[in-house]
Amino acid sequence: MDPSHGTRSTYRLGCRCASCRAASAHSRHLYRRQIVRHVDASPVRRHLTSLTVAGVGVRQLAALAVVAERTVRDTLHGTRTRLLASTAGRLLALRPILAPGQVVESSDAAALLRALLDEGYTRSQMARGLGIDDSSLRRILTAPTPRMRVRVALRTHALAEALLGNEADAW
Repeated sequence: MDPSHGTRSTYRLGCRCASCRAASAHSRHLYRRQIVRHVDASPVRRHLTSLTVAGVGVRQLAALAVVAERTVRDTLHGTRTRLLASTAGRLLALRPILAPGQVVESSDAAALLRALLDEGYTRSQMARGLGIDDSSLRRILTAPTPRMRVRVALRTHALAEALLGNEADAW
C-alpha cells in the first residue's frame, strides 16, 4: 500500500482503492457520531439587542466575542435562527463595554466641571486639561443634557480628582 493512501483526503482527491474507501467510511462514521450542538438564537438575539441599545456597536461585539461581524448582524436581524453552542456562549458572556469614543449622557461629569468653575478654574484651563477645545467645553456646560465622549468623561473625573481631591468623591 502506498503511504499516501488510506486517508480521507486521498479519497476526496479521487482515489477509490479499498484503504481510501475504508478511511472515508470511518471518517463519515466519526462525523455522524460527533454531536454538533446548535442552539436557538433567540436568547442571544435579545442579549445582543440589549447591548446595542446600551450603545455597544456590532463591530465591538464581534471583536469582543471573537466571532464574525456577519454572525452578529445576522443574529441581530433574525436571519440566523440557530448558532453553535460555543458561539452562543461567547455572545451571551458579553457585558456592556463603552468604547472611548462613544458619546454618552454625563450629567455628573458636567457637574464636576461646574464645580471646577466655582473653584475659580477657567474654561480654557479645564479644556487644556481635558484635551478638548474651548467651544466643546462651552457646549458641554450649557447643554440641558450634557453629552460627551467616554474618554472626556473619564478625563473629567481624573481632572476633578487631581484638582479638588476628596471633594470630587462627593459628586
